[in-house]
Amino acid sequence: MAQTSNPTQIWKGKFSYDPEEYGQSEDVNFELYIVMKDSTFEGVVYDDEFRSFSDLLPKVKGFIDNQHINFVVTYPIAYSIDDDDVISIDPTQKGHDVAYDGHYLDKLGKWVGKWEILPKKIKNKEDEYFQHHSIGDWEMEM
Repeated sequence: MAQTSNPTQIWKGKFSYDPEEYGQSEDVNFELYIVMKDSTFEGVVYDDEFRSFSDLLPKVKGFIDNQHINFVVTYPIAYSIDDDDVISIDPTQKGHDVAYDGHYLDKLGKWVGKWEILPKKIKNKEDEYFQHHSIGDWEMEM
């Protein structure tokens, strides 16, 4: 799938949490506002979950290689969901990265794949803990 250098493009998609880890939950819609340069791209992300907690925008950076896509979304502040589905925001801490990897399905005309948050040591005022590993599915159309 060839891409050319263009002004900002909007790619729309959704992601879901692993039902074995989180139970059944609704999909979260997102939009990537990106600029392509050859086979790489970068920009910002609007997702329905994070945008209700912060005006800051996560950044996205990635590449496309034929039918394969890989990108990383970097949140600007610490943002997590605990086992009771309580969302915590800490603007004093650096945000986490979410790695997206997938491929293009010609029959469906969209990208599909898995996202992953790797464990990361987090320090807050009280103590130190590890953000746990999370995975899920995603899909996106250009």
